[in-house]
Amino acid sequence: MNNDDIKVISKKWLGDNTNFIKLLYKKPYHELANRPIYLTLLLVLFERTQTLPLSPFEIYREAVYLIIRDWDDGRDIVRLSKYANFNVRKKLDFLQEIAFYLTYQIKSNVFSSKLLFEIYKIIHNKYSLPRDEIDEVIAEIESHNGIISEAGYETFEFSHLTLQEYLCAEYLISLPYSRNTITYFFERPDPLAIAICISKDSGLWLSNLLLNENLDISNYTTSKTKPQNSYNRGNFENSLSRLLSRLIDEAPIFTQSFELGATIVYLIPNFQNKDQIFGLVRKLLTIPNVSNSTLLFLNDCTIEIKEDLKLCIITRNLFSRTPNFIKLPYYERINLSTWRKVEIILKKNTKN
Repeated sequence: MNNDDIKVISKKWLGDNTNFIKLLYKKPYHELANRPIYLTLLLVLFERTQTLPLSPFEIYREAVYLIIRDWDDGRDIVRLSKYANFNVRKKLDFLQEIAFYLTYQIKSNVFSSKLLFEIYKIIHNKYSLPRDEIDEVIAEIESHNGIISEAGYETFEFSHLTLQEYLCAEYLISLPYSRNTITYFFERPDPLAIAICISKDSGLWLSNLLLNENLDISNYTTSKTKPQNSYNRGNFENSLSRLLSRLIDEAPIFTQSFELGATIVYLIPNFQNKDQIFGLVRKLLTIPNVSNSTLLFLNDCTIEIKEDLKLCIITRNLFSRTPNFIKLPYYERINLSTWRKVEIILKKNTKN
């Protein structure tokens, strides 16, 4: 559907209420409205609350549940699976795992029946599904919801890329951190950004991603590092920029934490001379509780201003600890002009 179609349908649904259209096009997920089922979801949500969710991941979650369960419930349709125990929860888990394999193993959004069969062979036992009935299983999922749709002759895709990324993110937060996480960060950081948002502690998830002692992703910020793989500082900066940009778009809900503050204090000096990344860090500081977390960490530090050197030196006090396996910043040097800008942002966005 195009913009005119959306306006016509929303007017029929809501009458002369034009606030829906105004709000919709301010949201990063507005392209979802191009598909009828998502437009319907957005209209239902707006009709109930007279607003739209701030965070895109809330829309993804609502869309998945609506399509796979609530949509049929609302039409009083009871769909019984041919396969015992292949219920709504199992179908969601199944879709999440398919999305994960497509994103990080096959690295594709459009996939053939053959590739889908290869994934199915790997995961079907978890769901007590017959090995040789992939066509029937996929047909059943498609008839139930439409999250996976046919893209062409014997090819499929998720009905919207953001849904694939969301489902992949749901699968990611069920996995332990491993060296593979580094690969995910460098190759496709967008699902990781969504995973940060939907996790139970967004700040700690972000901290563990960037400062985890075992992953040691932060080592890529120094040109002296000689990684054991092909990734380098340039790759790191590109991935970090994508991660932070998507994270800001997703509007995460942070709680105040020492670890989140430590992450910000790590980012500021390491990327103060990288305009794009530092600009994203400044935006990050305006999200609720990020500035408060930064000050919480700085309260355990000694801050020394060197006017002659035009530097601000931050030294962490030795007694500060965290029960989490993250590498806390200890000694950081920030350009004084940069520090003054950060001070203004902290003051403006800090709640007493």
